[in-house]
Amino acid sequence: MGSVFESVEASLKKNLTGKEYDEVRRILYGRAYPELHFPDEAMQIAEKNNFDMQGYIVSAQEEQLRAPRKVVEQLFLV
Repeated sequence: MGSVFESVEASLKKNLTGKEYDEVRRILYGRAYPELHFPDEAMQIAEKNNFDMQGYIVSAQEEQLRAPRKVVEQLFLV
């Protein structure tokens, strides 16, 4: 039996390195955003319950008529 396919992102990280990985990722997803770092306890819970946690900081240009606000998005695939 072959290995289990985890995700496109995991496959890219495994098979591409350095600038090649950065360029393919940019083409697929657009510009790179800084990753959020989760506490070790949260990562252990994710591993124990067989799910992946990823987070990114996506900034936007400040608007003139509205105050800045933080938005949290979550995606759960079952």
